[in-house]
Amino acid sequence: MLGKDFDRIADAYLLHQSIVPAWTGVGPGSFIRNDVGGFDKLAFDPGRGFENFAVLISYQPSDLTDFMEALQGQPYDPVASGFICGPYLSLGKVGPRRHTWPCRTQEQLLSSLERVVTALAQMGEPWLASLRDPQVLAQQTDPNAAAIAGYAWERAGHLQNAHACYLDWLQRLEGGQELLQRQRKNLPPQMMQEYLFLAQKMGLNNELTARFQAVLAQASY
Repeated sequence: MLGKDFDRIADAYLLHQSIVPAWTGVGPGSFIRNDVGGFDKLAFDPGRGFENFAVLISYQPSDLTDFMEALQGQPYDPVASGFICGPYLSLGKVGPRRHTWPCRTQEQLLSSLERVVTALAQMGEPWLASLRDPQVLAQQTDPNAAAIAGYAWERAGHLQNAHACYLDWLQRLEGGQELLQRQRKNLPPQMMQEYLFLAQKMGLNNELTARFQAVLAQASY
């Protein structure tokens, strides 16, 4: 069992590969690679007991930060945030289903890392490059993250798809509020802010927007 040695071995292995452009470590098992319009992200995610690990990769446009800060009404850390596409790397593809690589021993870990680098070169790098196309990014963005999916479709110029995603998120927030209202409670302030931001984008003005505006205004005093 590798335990805490996993990060040291895995990080050193990736950083010593002759990958151009190179990855930069930003924390244990976490890497980024900047370009003009955004940055790639890569993370090692060991499983319980360090018997296996997953490799997550994605691309994040710089202007997503502006959208998220407007959506949430607070600072947004793009590096610490999740992966908006993919993100699991395997030898055959990058997809939403978790794929793991064995690492019960150091020898097994090094063998897996060698295959990870091969998969990254053959599958990961072309996939990351394709995400620079706004159309591809929108198609690949996780639809369960409806607000971000809406951003991606809007960025790609598909307003109908964007509005459908925004409406999906608004309806989820309305459902959450309906459950809390039975206990005479409201959504957390960040979620109220998200509702107001998306409602404004959609041109909605209803009882819930008035309620959330009043609650947030009172909280600011």
